[in-house]
Amino acid sequence: MNGTANLIPHEKATTIAILIAEFATVTIPVIILGKQFNFPDILRKPAKDAFSLFHQHQPAIIAGYYLFLLSSLLYIPLCYTLAKSFSSINQGSAGNLLIGLGIVTAVFQVIGLFVGFL
Repeated sequence: MNGTANLIPHEKATTIAILIAEFATVTIPVIILGKQFNFPDILRKPAKDAFSLFHQHQPAIIAGYYLFLLSSLLYIPLCYTLAKSFSSINQGSAGNLLIGLGIVTAVFQVIGLFVGFL
């Protein structure tokens, strides 16, 4: 029996919506940064080249990083809904571990993204 069988329809819809939002908030910034900022190749260029390109496309690049930030924060509800959907398979500690992992992942990614802005 699969773990999502215990979810009521709106919980399944919530889980699916968060998964789609997570996919979009990871994929769209990669596309934006790839087109506007030559990402990830720009990481191997001299800083003056990166700053020049950044200033040319600053609004799009900042929007891309904000989407990455949103993606990081989505790990918390995503892990919560996934833990809830798998609760019938393994009660308790595995679900709590998944939720904790989501929170820790979100916190460290948000810190990592903000360090780039400071």
